[in-house]
Amino acid sequence: MIRQERRRIERNLREFKVLPSSERLTASTGVGLMVELIYKSPFFAELEKCVPERVSHRSLGGGFLALSLVAGHLMGLESVEDLEEIRDDEFLMSLFDGDVPAPRTVLDFLNDFESSHIEKLNILLNTMGKVFHSILFEEHGKQVSQDRILDLDSTYHVHHGDLFEGVSWNYKNQWSLESQSAFSALGFCHQIWLRPGNTKSGTDADVMIRNLFDDSKSQVMRKLQGLDFVRMDSAFCNQDTIKSCMEKGLFFTITANKATTLWHLELESQGVDWRDWHYSEKELKQFEKSGTLPPTIQLGRIWWVPSWGDGKLRFPIIVKRTWKTYCKLNERSRQGSLFAADTVENAGEWEHHAVVCNFDLTQWTYQEIMLHHQKRASSENMNKEMKYGFRLNNLPCRSLSANRAWCGFAMFAHNIMRLMSLMNDPQAPCMSKKTRRKFINFPAKVLERSKRLWLRVPQQFYMGVIKLLEGWRFPERMFAHILSTA
Repeated sequence: MIRQERRRIERNLREFKVLPSSERLTASTGVGLMVELIYKSPFFAELEKCVPERVSHRSLGGGFLALSLVAGHLMGLESVEDLEEIRDDEFLMSLFDGDVPAPRTVLDFLNDFESSHIEKLNILLNTMGKVFHSILFEEHGKQVSQDRILDLDSTYHVHHGDLFEGVSWNYKNQWSLESQSAFSALGFCHQIWLRPGNTKSGTDADVMIRNLFDDSKSQVMRKLQGLDFVRMDSAFCNQDTIKSCMEKGLFFTITANKATTLWHLELESQGVDWRDWHYSEKELKQFEKSGTLPPTIQLGRIWWVPSWGDGKLRFPIIVKRTWKTYCKLNERSRQGSLFAADTVENAGEWEHHAVVCNFDLTQWTYQEIMLHHQKRASSENMNKEMKYGFRLNNLPCRSLSANRAWCGFAMFAHNIMRLMSLMNDPQAPCMSKKTRRKFINFPAKVLERSKRLWLRVPQQFYMGVIKLLEGWRFPERMFAHILSTA
């Protein structure tokens, strides 16, 4: 018998035994530090104002019910029943002094939410996004842009039951709910609206824009500063959305809708002066390394005069066309073999993509505008993060208002985790799965001494994680202005 075969046969799993232990252990060490961060910051007082009042003398209070929900979303709970995980964790039970609400209590709490509470919760999310952006800009000014760029998008939450309020058939023939959200370029959620499934994408986007930028800045001031941008897809290309952007003094880029702008017809009637796409030296080296040629891309501009503008408005539409090649059968040998070289020929056509904007073309090149708009794809990643990282693909409550509150608390937890990830690495932040593994779900031993909780953690976690978490608690100097940052 050869040596490798003998070693393979002799290699077995080691025997082990399971023994009970009275030691108090936890596998969610990072949750406590994050919850403490929220509790000691002014955000907790603002969170208490967003929730229904609990007047019973036996109630824990709306603030602690909301805090337990946020803690659950930090751990990645999927349903209300999963809050039992907090009740089973020695550290979290001690942190909440044993007063962790039962799932039934939390469900009643969610069902008490009304539209006014959801509006306040969305205002708080918008404030969090602005404050966290300013904190990151102060800490990493060279790596974080001062521009406030919001991406508006919508997505569907497919369900398979008839008892959920608001579920309906969408245009994809899916039985679902619909949500419209606003994420910043840094990944912070500024607002989320959960709506019936048959709601058309882009509906009431003008209301959302006015709420997002409801501050002391005037239209002229915002326009002169040039720091506020919004990006949207073709579903938002309508009169009301564009007027709301102009009313607030925002710079916008919207994927041009053919039915609204008729840009595909204007290409021939107006004539376009096409300009070649400029590739950087880094991109050319990557193409050279891969042994491929860069695609042929050209940019042009046409003007759109909307019918509702009374001839006084004119917006530039930047058109990007890419040459797409393909193979087809040669006309002279239709019956030949597809794999024979003389029976096929190369052909191709232009693939167009258009963006309507209100940018100053003397300050921005066509390519800069197109590259700016293409980064809107990050909102798709945030929708994926929302649906799968925080389990919002399927919502747990029958009531639509309760599910709206559930989404709001999930995005509150998302903003906290996103801040952690960006503070750790502003250039390449982690998504929720890796953030939980790195900052939340690591082991520790729970001790109570001198009327205080202590955690004994492995050395590698203490050096690499705990010191970072403790250093990210809000410093005292920020308490006065943390909720007033514009």
